[in-house]
This record gives sequence, structure tokens and C-alpha cells, in this order.
Amino acid sequence: MWGIILGAILAVIVISPLAASLLIAFGGAKKLRLPEIELNKFKRKRFERVRWIFNEQCPANDCPVMFLRGAVLKDKTTGKNLLQLKFINAGTQTIKSAYAAIDFIDDAGDIIANGTTIQAEYLDVNCVSGDTFGQKQLLDLGDIGAIHIVITYSKVVFTDGTVWRAGTDSQVSRPIPVTLMKSVLPPELQNEVSEETLCKPETLGGGLWRCTCGCLVGTADGDACPNCQQTFSQAQETASVSVLEKRKQKKIAEQEQKALDKKVAKTESNRYIKQLIFAIISLYVGTPCILFNIDYAYRLSVISSGGAEILPLICAMLSSISLIATALLVQRARKDGGIKEPQSARKLVKIQGITALAPMCLILILNIISLIHFSLESIFLIPYSILLLLPNYLYCYQLPYIRERLKRSKAKRVKEIIALIVCGIAVLFAILCIAYIPSCMHFYMGGGFSFDSYIVLPCIISVIVAAVLIIYCSRLPIVKNWLAKRKSRKREK
Repeated sequence: MWGIILGAILAVIVISPLAASLLIAFGGAKKLRLPEIELNKFKRKRFERVRWIFNEQCPANDCPVMFLRGAVLKDKTTGKNLLQLKFINAGTQTIKSAYAAIDFIDDAGDIIANGTTIQAEYLDVNCVSGDTFGQKQLLDLGDIGAIHIVITYSKVVFTDGTVWRAGTDSQVSRPIPVTLMKSVLPPELQNEVSEETLCKPETLGGGLWRCTCGCLVGTADGDACPNCQQTFSQAQETASVSVLEKRKQKKIAEQEQKALDKKVAKTESNRYIKQLIFAIISLYVGTPCILFNIDYAYRLSVISSGGAEILPLICAMLSSISLIATALLVQRARKDGGIKEPQSARKLVKIQGITALAPMCLILILNIISLIHFSLESIFLIPYSILLLLPNYLYCYQLPYIRERLKRSKAKRVKEIIALIVCGIAVLFAILCIAYIPSCMHFYMGGGFSFDSYIVLPCIISVIVAAVLIIYCSRLPIVKNWLAKRKSRKREK
């Protein structure tokens, strides 16, 4: 009964990590989005800007409201054209409401026929001095193809109850030209025009100048643009070819860096996915090796019966923890390269490395103890253990925790030394297997002969592994340097 329960527990520990790790690494719960966020996202995508509208008329005399700039928007849902205007409180009092009439001018400079005038009312804006209003209110254009507009302010109501009303000569309209940056820039820099560098900064008649954002600025009211807070000299510098070229170079550098980051993120993700594959293989190939070695050590009385029952569970749990940790690293790496800095997942990487090393070290210790303290036949466990633990070795070899430890040791030839040690052990095993062959031969008095066939496979495996490692190690720099020194000494003699 206890054996069935133990087997069931072991099966759960071994099988469940596979499903959990795959779900963590490649599944992932979808991010929940609040309805308000979805609504805001919908609003951002609903309107498309068709063209900008700039102020092309002198400010009205004594009018506390000044038009900054606007835009014609296309409503993708209804198909309507909408007008969005942005005003600033250029006075000293807080504005409660503003009333204006908006007329439209065609390309020839003529006002479009009667019936197209829009009566715009901006109510309860409560706009303090220097603040802006109007951009949240959209006016329906109908079929009007708005390119240029003329705004006639009728009255402005302040929060203290006073009212500004337009006089008969308070608003004299005369066209003020607008020079767009795209028309004066070379083609390779036209894409660098942003929403704050739409127009060429230039001085205009009547003490006015045009800012790069498109706003008219009156020097009598201050040198800074009320929309983007630039002075005329700053606006000229912003629109200079040298600044735009620097902006272009910066954008190219950012794009290149973004592409490089994306490539690094993909490389990191692929590297951790490869680790996950090795972790799964090492868990499901290494588990039989763990059970076989512990069972053999128990029969040789290296460990007690309690240890024989508990050790497989401990080894399987450690391997499962390492697998889950690797799956978590894969999940982070797939999120746009989340594991670029070791600090971001140092604890997780350490858990991954330690729990992966522990079962492998335990099996090697059991093999060594069995070899030293008991029969010589236990040496045949070593080749099988090496083959079964090879995925574990490949998995452990590429773990960040192990790599950091190797870097800290500051030994450039650590890998070569390890390879030479493994090669030496393999050669020793092969020699022992070959030396053991005569004891497997049995001669009889009548001329008969028999041979123990169980030695054949271990001997073949040991010789092949030793030969491959010798060929590999002969190409290592440490071996080549040693052979070169020996040749030079012989020549000197």
C-alpha cells in the first residue's frame, strides 16, 4: 500500500511540472482590461486628423480670447467632419463662457456662401488667465470643406458677471500668410516635422510673429508663445535645419537601438526556451537514472531503506523546482526581453541553478561511494549514469548561475580542465573495462571456451566515449600549447 502511495506521489511530482511549466512559459493569463480603458482606447482611434487649421487673422481689439490653432477631424464611426478649436484666455479675468461666429474661406480667399456660418458657444469653461479651452468641444462641419476660417467674437462672459462685447470696429480681418515647414524643408527632413514644428517661424506686420506650432504671438503681450511657451529665438532654433537633422539622427539611432533590443530580447527568449527543453529532457531522462542508482545503492547498503524511499522524492522535487524556475524565466524573457539585467531575476536564477545541480551531484556521489567501498562490478554503472545524466550536464552547463560562478573564478581554462578531467576518467574506465575482459573468459579441460557477454556493451561504450573525448581534447588550446612546448624542448636538446 505504501509503495502504491509513494508511486502515485512520485508520478504527480514528475508529471505535473511538465504541464505547469508549459502553461507558465507559453500560456500566460491574458491581461484584464477595464471597460473605461477600452472606452478611452476606442476614443483615441475613433477620430483621424484631416488637416490643421491655423490663425490667419489679427487678434480682435481688446478681446480677452485668442485663437491658437485647430484641426479638422474625421469621425470614423459616423463619417462626419468635425472642427476642433483651441483658444487661450489672453485677459486677466476668469472666463465663464465665450460666444463666436465661425465663417469659412475657400482657396481663393472668398467667404463660402451664406448658411455655412457656425455659431459656436463655449459654456461653463471656467478658464483662468493664461489657460486654454475649446479643444474638448467638437463642431459639426457637415459638408463644408474647411481650409481657412475667420472667427468673429460676439461676447465673453466672466465669472464675476461682467461681459465683454464686440464693438463695431473691434475685429478687423485681414489675411495673414502661413508658411508650412514642409514647403521650405528638403524632402529628407520633411518627416521630422512634429506637431510643434508645423510652421516656419517668421515676423509679421503689426508687431506679430508666427510660432512653429502655428499660433500668432503678439510681442506687446509678451515674447513667449501662449501655446508652446517658446520665444521667437527658440522657435527659430527649433525649426533650424541643423536641429531637424539632429532629430533625424536621434530617431534613426533610437530605431536602431530598438531593433537591437528586439534582437537581444529574441535571443534571450530563444536561449531560455532551449534551457526549458533541456530541463524537461533532463527531468524525464534523469529520473530513471536517479531511481536506478538509488535502488542499486540501497541493495549495496550504501543508504538505508528510509533513504531509498525518500531520496527519489527529494531528487524529483528538486528537478521539478528547477524546471518551474526555468519556465518562469522563459515567461519573463518572452515579455520583450525582461531578463536583460541579472539583477532582475537573480534569486530565480540561483534557485534554478542550485536545484538543477543537487540531483546530479547526489547521483555522482552515490556512484563514487559504490565504486570505492564495494564490488568492482559497480564500475559498469558509471557509463550508463554518464549517458543518462548527459542531458542534466548540458542543462546545468548553460545555466546563468553556473556561468556566473565560472566567471567569478577568473579561470579562463576552466572548461578545458573539466574536459580533460572527464576525458581522463573516461580513459580510465575504458582501460578498466578492457582489463576486466580476461576475467570474463572461461577455458575448460576438454578445450571448451565460454565468455561472459555482459562485459561487451559496457566495454564498447567506454572505448567509444574515451576515443571521442580524446579526439575532442586533442584540439583544445591547452593541449596544443603543451604539445608545442614539448616539441620546442626536444628541438633545443
